[in-house]
Amino acid sequence: MNHLQIDNLTVVYGAVRAIAGISIHVRQGETVALIGPNGAGKTSLLFTVAGVVAPRSGTIKVNDRDLAGMSAEARVANGISVVPENREVFTKLNVHENLLVGASLRKDRAAIQADTDRMYTLFPRLAERRQHMAGFLSGGEQQMLAIARALMAHPKLLMLDEPSLGLAPVVTDKVYEAIGELKKGGTSILLVEQNSERAFAVSDRAYLMQAGRLVAEGAPAQLAQDGIVEQTLFGRAAARIVGTPNNIQVTP
Repeated sequence: MNHLQIDNLTVVYGAVRAIAGISIHVRQGETVALIGPNGAGKTSLLFTVAGVVAPRSGTIKVNDRDLAGMSAEARVANGISVVPENREVFTKLNVHENLLVGASLRKDRAAIQADTDRMYTLFPRLAERRQHMAGFLSGGEQQMLAIARALMAHPKLLMLDEPSLGLAPVVTDKVYEAIGELKKGGTSILLVEQNSERAFAVSDRAYLMQAGRLVAEGAPAQLAQDGIVEQTLFGRAAARIVGTPNNIQVTP
């Protein structure tokens, strides 16, 4: 069963077509990477699924439920959470208060406490800093907090936008260890990254995106082997995929 199904999605900002007829899916419990350079439309896609941006056309369904007309808050209540690129933690609240904000739509107090304890186990650094104001955390600690806060909403689909951006390698290791644990726990994840090596290590499948269009789809190992990732991130203008995900070819 596809947890997330996007069909022929088009997003337009004024005269700019940010996304041009994209179709992707994420199956239940699957981690899918979305790789592309800056300006490819990756963030626009996440924000459209989250309800922050309205599409020009196309459909977005989660568990066969069409999200058209559903508010961003309602999407969170229905199990969709996004961790944005700039983290957007509440800087004037401490770590623990930020986690409670993530659970603000829930009423199950005992379960909220259990999930808070689970976040501190998943991110021990947050446990050490639980009473510290979020605005004084390091970039890596804020990224951990942003992910933990999103998880407090009990998402069925977690979308992560550039979780390794600006982080030291050792901190990125910790963040990706946590993503790996979420994957083991069965959370469906759509992972936007430019760091394809990190993303491919935890992903079941990957899409490559350039200039608002998909240029390839397939198993991470196959995409890496065929050299399409480098072409998408650093090479030619938008390419066109020919063939199947198991037999990938790219033509200008």
